[in-house]
Parts: sequence; structure tokens; C-alpha cells
Amino acid sequence: MSSPPAPIMSQPRPEKSSTDILAQLRSEGVLPGLKQRDNAVAFHVPAEKPDTPPRYHMRLQKLEKRMKERREKVKKPCAESADDLKRQLSDAEVRRQELLAKKSGKISTESAEKAAKIKAKKAARKTISTAFVVTSTSDSDIVATRESQRNKRMERRLTERRARVSKTATAEELETRQNLAAKRRKDHVVATVSKAKKLARPHTISPAQQEPGCARN
Repeated sequence: MSSPPAPIMSQPRPEKSSTDILAQLRSEGVLPGLKQRDNAVAFHVPAEKPDTPPRYHMRLQKLEKRMKERREKVKKPCAESADDLKRQLSDAEVRRQELLAKKSGKISTESAEKAAKIKAKKAARKTISTAFVVTSTSDSDIVATRESQRNKRMERRLTERRARVSKTATAEELETRQNLAAKRRKDHVVATVSKAKKLARPHTISPAQQEPGCARN
């Protein structure tokens, strides 16, 4: 009959420390490597392809290669004599004038197109706009009371009625109306004259009306 296993705490301490065990595991490849600096510890994960250079350096190399090719392309041979120098300078002046002419032509074309667009827009606005006439108005024309509206309606009806009567009236009817109007004017004159005579006649005072006045005197 076997005895039960002794508890872990009762077993003697191993000769290797935890640091030695971790180092052994790292060396065996069980644990990833660690970079330790002072008290800071960081894992060191190896790259998938350690032989591949980083991309940053590859970008720099490509950029340097392109710049070198561009320099070779733009590079001009050095003038060996004064004539070669004059020829190179004249060629450079010709190229400069061509570039200036091309740029000025482009600017003039753009400005002409812009001016044409503005002119077309102005012409379109003129054709679309509606003509109107500005006339002066008074407050009475704008603000009309009910009384003025009623008077205007009455005047309009009278005007229409006069137009109807003038169209349907005959010569005899017109003569009859004129005679009646003359008679009315004559009667009006007679009444006015008689009224004026009455007002101009002196007032007669009866003796009965004079006695109280005499008594007062």
C-alpha cells in the first residue's frame, strides 16, 4: 500500500529559480524572447521573414532611384566653348519665350471665355426680365375709404347710364328734354327774383307794436 503524495509546500525548494526556468524555456523556444531594460520588460516577436528589409528603406531607395533618373534626364552637357554656351543660352531663351507665349495665350483664352459667359448671362437676364413702367401715385390712390369707393361706383354707373341714354335718345326726345330744362331754369329765375323782392321790401310796424316801445321811452 503506497503512501499518499506529500503536499507541494512540504517538498524541498528546487535548485533553479523562476528566472532560470524562464530562460530555459526561452532557449528551448517555448516562450518568445524578452527584451529587458532596467525594470521594463517587453516581448521580442521575431519577424516572419527576417531576411526581408523593412519597407521604409525600400521606399527611400525607390525615391532615390527616381530622383537620379530625373537628374540624368534633365542634365545638360557642359559647354565646351563660348559658342556652345551662347547656343545653350539662346535655346533656353527660346524655350522661355515659348512657355511665356503659351501661358499668356491660355490666360487670354480663359479671360475671353469668361467675358463671353458674362455677356451671355446678361443677355439672358435682359430677355427674361419683364418690362414695367414706374408712375407716381398719391396716398389717396393707394388708401381708398368706403365713401370714396361708393362714389366711384356711383360715378361709374352714371357714366354708363349717360352712355346708354345718349345712344338710344332720338332728336325729338333730345329737343323735349332741352325745352323742359329751359322751363326749369325760367321757373328758377322767377322764384329767385320774387324772393329777392320780398327781402328788399321795407317792414311795416303796426301801432300795437309801437306802443310798448313808446311806453319804455
